[in-house]
Amino acid sequence: MNPEIHELLQHDPANQPLTSLVAGTFAKFPSSLENISLDIVDELDGYTLVPTVKNGVNRLALRKPSGRVLTPMDKDRLVQVMINGKMKYFNVANLLASSILGRDVTDNEYGVLIGESGMWIESAADRVALCDKLKSECSTLPRVDLGLIPRPNSSDIDVVRGYYVERGVVYKRNGTPISVAKTGKIFLFDVKGVQKRVGLGWVLFAAYPSFYGYCPGLHTQMDHVNGDSTDNEAWNFRPVTINQNAAVSHRTGDRSNRPAPDSSHEVFKRDETKQLTPENIERWIADGSLKRFEETSYWVHRDGAVLRRLPSGSFIYASLIVQRCGYTYTGNNKVHVVMMKAFGKHADGLMVMHLDDKKENNRLSNLKMGTNSENAWRQHAVTIYIRRDDGTVTSTTYESEREAARATGVHQMTINDNRKRQRPGSPPNFTTTRSGLTFAATDPRE
Repeated sequence: MNPEIHELLQHDPANQPLTSLVAGTFAKFPSSLENISLDIVDELDGYTLVPTVKNGVNRLALRKPSGRVLTPMDKDRLVQVMINGKMKYFNVANLLASSILGRDVTDNEYGVLIGESGMWIESAADRVALCDKLKSECSTLPRVDLGLIPRPNSSDIDVVRGYYVERGVVYKRNGTPISVAKTGKIFLFDVKGVQKRVGLGWVLFAAYPSFYGYCPGLHTQMDHVNGDSTDNEAWNFRPVTINQNAAVSHRTGDRSNRPAPDSSHEVFKRDETKQLTPENIERWIADGSLKRFEETSYWVHRDGAVLRRLPSGSFIYASLIVQRCGYTYTGNNKVHVVMMKAFGKHADGLMVMHLDDKKENNRLSNLKMGTNSENAWRQHAVTIYIRRDDGTVTSTTYESEREAARATGVHQMTINDNRKRQRPGSPPNFTTTRSGLTFAATDPRE
């Protein structure tokens, strides 16, 4: 254990144990923190990570290529730097992990959990695999009668006898399952007959402490493993401490996010036959699979990956983000536009369309130039399913939600709300209106 590193990270490993439910790659702390190179991190070529002191507290700071050490922020584990006229913020735990692993893990996709001798670096794909594992294990959790439930952020609750948990579901004494709100809360009565609102995670941790690796009094926060706080099921909870950085990619939130695990960029990265070796790079350039985007350091592969060429001549994966519009960006440029321009297929006055309507599938074979009206049809069309009294279901596709509202008599906002509740690959989620019409609104299916 290196106490110096934990002090600089404002983390005390003696009373901040990791939960057993972690995934990803474990990396040991370096033996020294002097001049840790950050060349692997996009936009930080020439910068180094160095120890410093601010207000009597040991911290980590950025040193510019000129040698100037930037003043660290007061907030734990955050540093800031002005890049191209815009202030950028980095988590020093992720910077440290990037240097150790030799790949950029500074974005929202990766979470870093600090341990005693190192840290676990989790990607979105790692957490997806962990969730898949936990889904099968949680389906066999035994029945446990509830008693005292520790609640770190408020008083403990001693629930009235009769509640129990089985397979991760909380039941009343009559065997009726208790519904869970989108916020992850359920309502239970205590022994005094007072109804209390309780986070489902704390109920599960109290019922199955060994399974979750829960330490009462130490784990004071709960984390949704897949990053979606509306997925409130037993397999998606784990306990963490207040100082552990378990940041995950909230794809439904306000922040820009990393590409999804099934995006063309991430699928390419996981393909063992497409490693960024000098031999592969040379072959891709020779056969025209890899093209440079204008006079920049960005290169794109026809299978939907974006690479960045370093001053040394080697290639790394570019840092991409997915904006709220759903499109993937490299810098200020949309990847699907970059792809078409790099391969000479872009035409002014036309729009780049995704043939399968999946905005993160930026393979060249999935892109096509089209008119604005053609693109609008693909983006705004909606299919309305109507369930009749005899159980039969009919479907009609309309050019827009407004047209569907005029044809069916259902308010456009009601159609839009139902459409948002649909899940890819799942049967339509039906809604019954006040007039008695049972319908579902989905994206048009192939």
